[in-house]
Amino acid sequence: MRKNINIILLTCASLFLSKVHAKGFLELRQSELVNENANIDSFTSYAELLLKEKQSFLGDFTYSHDLSFRKYNNENSPLIAISEVYVSYKMSENISTTLGRKRLNWNEASQFWAMGEIYSAKGFNGINDEEEGTTGLHLNYSNKYFYSDFVISAISIPSLNPGLNISDGTITAKSEWSAPPPTDVRFEGQDIPIEYNVDMPPISDLLVKESVALRLGFRSLLGDISLFGGRKPEPSARINATGFLDQSGESKAVVTARPFVNMQNFMGASWSKNWNKNFTTAANYEYINPEHGRDSSFEFAGFKIEPVYNNISYGSFLARWTSDFFSLAVHGLQAFKRYDATDATFAKRLRFEKAYGVNLDWQLTDSLYSGIRYQVDVRNEDTLVSSYAKLRFSRKAEVGFRYQQVDSETDNSYWSRFRENDLWQVWFGYHF
Repeated sequence: MRKNINIILLTCASLFLSKVHAKGFLELRQSELVNENANIDSFTSYAELLLKEKQSFLGDFTYSHDLSFRKYNNENSPLIAISEVYVSYKMSENISTTLGRKRLNWNEASQFWAMGEIYSAKGFNGINDEEEGTTGLHLNYSNKYFYSDFVISAISIPSLNPGLNISDGTITAKSEWSAPPPTDVRFEGQDIPIEYNVDMPPISDLLVKESVALRLGFRSLLGDISLFGGRKPEPSARINATGFLDQSGESKAVVTARPFVNMQNFMGASWSKNWNKNFTTAANYEYINPEHGRDSSFEFAGFKIEPVYNNISYGSFLARWTSDFFSLAVHGLQAFKRYDATDATFAKRLRFEKAYGVNLDWQLTDSLYSGIRYQVDVRNEDTLVSSYAKLRFSRKAEVGFRYQQVDSETDNSYWSRFRENDLWQVWFGYHF
């Protein structure tokens, strides 16, 4: 009963918001696993509330928000995503300024892959993920031939999801897309359990971090060409860890970990061209150089686990055709530099390294929609499939069906941790 109260409260909240002129979407989903996976049994039912609105006020001001809340039918706290919240002011025909959290859609070709290496990822759905905005002061200039964007900030909001629960020496998942560290270690032919302790630094050490970024772009008959770069915190915290073997009672490895925020420098280039009202192509390149951050106040005892730092870079491409009733896009991605030592504890992995994808959305009738998303990484032998169909049986209500499949053949792939996340879902949604 207690588990259902949270979903009831979320439903009541959406009904209340519908009376105060908020715009959003409430959905209730039930999943059935294709594989037997005890690790995600408690994540098969959830309610999700999406609040999204953009409106003008006082003439030249614009307010926008894009917020998401997901509550699983278990004892975990809800997932919260703040994709955008900002106020924008149009100073003149060519100049505008924005204060708050706003997406930097500087690389159209990379949005399909949601690499999460420069900007934080929403983290609700591993396959159909999306990047979140950057918090700060945004200055924008645009005319017929030239455009520029400048962002500066002293606050950084790291990726919040999918996250982990830490309690009584154990680390557990907060969603089916969480990736907890190992629960045991091999020692002298035996599996020894690991007890984790987190030494959490002051919250100011994680949030008060500078960011600065600049994009310069040009419009021509060859398309839009832009160059960009900046310095900002990495989207996810790094981990220093130390530990020892405790044999005072039942043998166990005691590990103490402390997260810290590492800075990174990035640069890139992007090109896009609208050939006509239906056909668009785009390509981009991104290079990321992380600093070798150190937490000098953290004391190592026994063994030590430190982050592995690698420069990474990748390029991506898209070709998209859209019409009134369907959209078809073909994508490609190639990593030129990637993470090494991907088998190390707490190691980072690229979501994709040499991959191709197709995304199709089709409106079959005025009320029936369907689509499929297919991605294959030929380097890591990963295949991801996500398809859906939904029926809008009134202006506000809909029902839908979704299927997802994750195939991963190698153990060092990003997706190998989620190879049992195959499932199908049914949902009911209400627009308000």
